[in-house]
Amino acid sequence: MKVSGNWFIERIAIFVFVFSAFLPISAKAVDCGDIVTLAEVLDQSLSCTTNPAVTVVGPGSLDLNGFTVSCNGSGVGIRLEGTAANLTGGALQDGVITNCGAGMVVLGDFHNIVGVNVMDNQSLGILFPANNSNLIQSVIINNAGVGVVVTGINNNVSYNEVGQNEFEGIRLEDIASGSVVVNNHVYSSLNSGIVIESSNNLIAQNFVEDNGPGDAGIYMPALGQSGNRILGNQAENNLAFDLQDLNSAPCLNTWIGNVFDTSDGVCVDP
Repeated sequence: MKVSGNWFIERIAIFVFVFSAFLPISAKAVDCGDIVTLAEVLDQSLSCTTNPAVTVVGPGSLDLNGFTVSCNGSGVGIRLEGTAANLTGGALQDGVITNCGAGMVVLGDFHNIVGVNVMDNQSLGILFPANNSNLIQSVIINNAGVGVVVTGINNNVSYNEVGQNEFEGIRLEDIASGSVVVNNHVYSSLNSGIVIESSNNLIAQNFVEDNGPGDAGIYMPALGQSGNRILGNQAENNLAFDLQDLNSAPCLNTWIGNVFDTSDGVCVDP
């Protein structure tokens, strides 16, 4: 059998090509205005004038890697997008978003945000129209407006520090049903700490202190809400009331096991 003189070189070239297909591809550097659709790691801080500064589209993810994304005082810092058909959503972790209009806008479904510091933004901290998503172990402080505005359904806001925001700490707007708000430290908002405008939410084991002089530490306006469970929270030193439910009887929400000094409303169970 005759063998071409190039046989060995050809076979080596094929081997290298096939083997290289299984090696990780080094991620390009993420820059202002980028749309992230794969797993990316930030390799430097970004100061952006683009709006949004960076977009993450599920199943893409962005590890901020301890770096900072900042804006020029307007626009959106990080925008997360996804669809209901995409069960993995997007992910963001481990860094700082600052000096934007809104620090984050979270759209779509099934996102995970972990360990992100959203601070000193000029309009609000995080706008959360997303569904079935998680915001955990993050810090949302010193933002103008509301720290976290939840307008989607079935979201989890837990184990966060939400403090010194200029309006409210966490607001569940009237369409934000099915939210779980657990084990957050919510403090020193200039209005209420946690506002419950919608139905069928769980607000449990939060530490809510030093909010006001607005409505209350945990505040439920009279919107006919039902099915909310406000359980085992500690509310203290809030300037108006620690707990307040302005709905009249019959009481359709459950307030049980909370520790507080002051309350308002016939439906708040001492």
